[in-house]
Amino acid sequence: MVVSVLGYALLTLACIIGMHLSYKQAVLCDTDKIIRVFGHVPPSWGSFTRPSPRTLNYLFLMIAASTAVPVKIAVVTSLHVLAIIICLIPSEKLLSTAIPICANLILRILGLTVRQHGERLSPRKVPTVAVNHVSYLDIYVLESCGVTPLSFVAKKDVRDMFLIGQLARAFDCVFVSRSKCPKEREEVVGKIKNKQERVMSGSTQFQLCIFPEGTTTNGRSLMKFRKGAFESLLPVQPVKLAYTSDHCSYTCLDLLCHVLIFLALACIEDMHCDVYWLPEVCPSDAAASTGADLANATRLSIARATEPELFLDDEASLQAHYKITSFLLESTPRSPARHTKED
Repeated sequence: MVVSVLGYALLTLACIIGMHLSYKQAVLCDTDKIIRVFGHVPPSWGSFTRPSPRTLNYLFLMIAASTAVPVKIAVVTSLHVLAIIICLIPSEKLLSTAIPICANLILRILGLTVRQHGERLSPRKVPTVAVNHVSYLDIYVLESCGVTPLSFVAKKDVRDMFLIGQLARAFDCVFVSRSKCPKEREEVVGKIKNKQERVMSGSTQFQLCIFPEGTTTNGRSLMKFRKGAFESLLPVQPVKLAYTSDHCSYTCLDLLCHVLIFLALACIEDMHCDVYWLPEVCPSDAAASTGADLANATRLSIARATEPELFLDDEASLQAHYKITSFLLESTPRSPARHTKED
C-alpha cells in the first residue's frame, strides 16, 4: 500500500514537472515567431504549424497535471501492459478480438471519441487502406474501428526493439529499410506486395494500413504520397481522419509534451475524430497505369472527401518538418538569409 501511494505520488510529481516543460515548449511553437523573422510562413512549412499557444491556460494545465492526468497515465499504461501480454499469445483470432477492445478502452480513457462514416470494405477485396497522418493517436483510432485489425509498415530497426518489436511482430507489420538504394527499394516494394497478396488470400487477418505522407501534418493539408505501397496496382481504400481539435495534431512538439497537453485538454474539451471510409480506388477506374498514378488518385479522394477540403501541399516534406521544428525549438532563431540558403 505504501509503495503504491509513493509510486503514484512520484508519478504525479513527474506529470507536474513534465506539464510545465510541455507548456514552455508549446509557447516556443508559435507561428507568430516564424512571421516575425521571415515576414511569412515558408511554403514548405505550412502543413506543420501548430495552434497558437495563447489557446492554452497554464493554470488549468497544472491543475490537470496534479489530478486527472496521472490517473489517465496509470490506467492507460496498465492497458498497454495487458495488450503486450495478449500479444505474446500466438493467436490471430484472439488478437483480432482483443485489439479493437483495448484500443477503444484506451481512447475512452484518453478522452477521444471516434465517429465512423461510410463502409469499411473487406480486406479480401481491398488489401490496403491509405490514411492521412495527423497524430500518434491515428493508430489507436484505426484499430478501434471494427473487427479487422490493421498492420503497418515499420522501419526494420523496430523489429528488434524491446516490447515495441514484440507488438509490431504480433501485428504482422511489414519491416522495411528506408534506404534510397534501388535494389533495397525493390525489396521493400516486394515485401509490401507479398503482404497485400496474403491479405487478399486470407492467410493473414491483419489488413495493411499505410500513411503515405511519411510524417504527420496539422490535419489541414495533404502532402505528396510516397508511391511504394501503390506499385502493386492493387485496389486501395482511402480513409480520411478529421480531428475536431487542432491540439490532436502531433507536429513540432516532443511526443511526451504532446501527450501531456492532450490529456489535460481532453478533460475540458469534447475531443472527436471522424473516420471517413471512402469508396475504393481501383487502377482501372482511376486510369492508373503506374504506382504514382494510383497514389495521386488516392490522395485526391482523401483531399476532396469532405468540407473543408484538404489543401494539396506539394511543397511540404519530412525535411521541412525537421526544419520548422528545429527553428521553433532553438533558442536563437535563424536569419531569413540562412533559411533561404538552406531551403
